[in-house]
Amino acid sequence: MLERASGVRATYIGKPNPYVFNLALRGMNLEAWEVAMVGDRMDTDIAGAINAGMCSILIKTGEYRERDLLATTIPDYVLNSIRELAGLFYA
Repeated sequence: MLERASGVRATYIGKPNPYVFNLALRGMNLEAWEVAMVGDRMDTDIAGAINAGMCSILIKTGEYRERDLLATTIPDYVLNSIRELAGLFYA
C-alpha cells in the first residue's frame, strides 16, 4: 500500500538480506570472518549469515525443524543446544 501511494518500491533490509548484517558489522567495527551468527532459522538467520560471508551456527531449538537440514543452504555448524556453543571455541 505504501509503495503504491508513494510510487517508490520498498527496499527490504531484514534477514536474510546482507544489508542488516553488514550494518551490524560496521557498527561493531568487525569483519564478517570475525563473527559467527547463531540462530534457529535456516531461511533468515543462517541464509543471512552466509549471504554476508559470516560463519553460521544453527541451533536445533525454537523455530528449527528437522526438515530444515534438507535445504540447499548448509550451516557451518549444527548444534543441538546453545550449551554446545562454548565447545566450538574452547577445548
